[in-house]
Amino acid sequence: MIDLLCPPATIRPMRIHPMRPLMLAVMLAAGAAIGFFGRPLVKRDAIERPSAVDLNDAAAILDAGNIVDPLSDVSPSPTPTPALNPATVARDQARAAKLGADLMRKVGARFVGLDERDGLFFDTPKPFGDSLCRVNMYAVSENIRGAPDQDSWTDDLAIERRYAIWTSPSRPDRSDADARSACAAYRDFEHTFSADDSLTVERDAVVFDALLTIARGNAKPPFPLSCSVIYAPKNIKACDALAVLRRFALTDLVQVRNESTKYEGPGSAYSDTLFMRERGKLNIAISIEGVRQPGRDSEAIKGIKRAEVVIDRECGG
Repeated sequence: MIDLLCPPATIRPMRIHPMRPLMLAVMLAAGAAIGFFGRPLVKRDAIERPSAVDLNDAAAILDAGNIVDPLSDVSPSPTPTPALNPATVARDQARAAKLGADLMRKVGARFVGLDERDGLFFDTPKPFGDSLCRVNMYAVSENIRGAPDQDSWTDDLAIERRYAIWTSPSRPDRSDADARSACAAYRDFEHTFSADDSLTVERDAVVFDALLTIARGNAKPPFPLSCSVIYAPKNIKACDALAVLRRFALTDLVQVRNESTKYEGPGSAYSDTLFMRERGKLNIAISIEGVRQPGRDSEAIKGIKRAEVVIDRECGG
């Protein structure tokens, strides 16, 4: 069962620098040559221990170099920051404001959509993958729009990447020219969705489209598909997943989120959550578990291991 409010932290694989294996091999070879394959060059008994004078000299070096002694509780005096010339600061600020205003005017001239009530602006969508468009959403704060709010920490301008579905993700049969034309003309910005990871966007759109197709045809899913209604933590009842899915369309997808990814050989096992547009006070999501193999995301439905539709009445009120 997924938790709609408190998602688990995503653990990402550690990236290894391509030169690290070579560096490690060189270090091991050098260590073996110097130490004659692990034999110490100097007997342990012959190693001199530092005297009191040596320790005093070390302390003096630490003090002279303004280095923190890990055995001392006394911190060195911080290095003072050089004072900036007020005239230089004022000049740079004026130049930044003028150049920024000129550039932002050019950016704004390319906007093609807006939500005036919430101060949202959209630029021209561009193709993403086989069936999606990507579009930047610019959120301008009320402070800038002439209605100052009480939150002085609000960003003047925030940019978020959004996605739109322009053709059937599970049956992409359009050319690149079709994609460019369709995305350039897309203006239904109210029906876009967000994602925390661009690598999972098209995969989740494909799975959502395939699930809706199965539901509309009342077909048997090729993987286990369940449905749960959460009334309370200990009051969970089963429901009809296909009946629920038949009430949604592709434009009802509002967010996709990768919960976890485990890399196994050339592929990866993943767990994703797809959030749909609310129905009244109901929060509805689909939990997906599958395996992704190298290839086109349009075939992602083949890797699904299980899916669960979750209707959360508790958090929806």
